[in-house]
Amino acid sequence: MLVRKINRKVITLLTQLSDNRELDIQQNKHIKVTGSFGGEKRTFTLASSPSGGYEKHMRSAVKRFITSLNIKTTHSHPFF
Repeated sequence: MLVRKINRKVITLLTQLSDNRELDIQQNKHIKVTGSFGGEKRTFTLASSPSGGYEKHMRSAVKRFITSLNIKTTHSHPFF
């Protein structure tokens, strides 16, 4: 799967999980996605120049990020 496609799916998923369905996306060296989740401001970082196994790495990172949030979710694994 293409890196851009994976990043878009992650951003879409995080947008759906955010409190007000809005995220702030910034890119310097990495893509930083900031939003309000469960009343708390949280940041998730995507790799801008990924290496092999990016899809597997991002799936794990997203899963850990979602479990660390103070929200109840109905999304099932795998996310993409």
